[in-house]
Amino acid sequence: MVEKKELVAIEKIGIIMFGLLGDVLIRTPIINALKELYPHATITAICDANTKSVLTNNSSVNDF
Repeated sequence: MVEKKELVAIEKIGIIMFGLLGDVLIRTPIINALKELYPHATITAICDANTKSVLTNNSSVNDF
């Protein structure tokens, strides 16, 4: 079992967001929840060029 103090040390999170536009939109709340749990972590969304525009204005995403 992972100790809570180990999870606090998470610095980078990568989220694979491949799929259709609707698939990416449905996963958006997951990004926001992760940012709330790990506010100091850098979140990178790995997505297609055609769905990147959906995530561009999401303040929880730090990089693409």
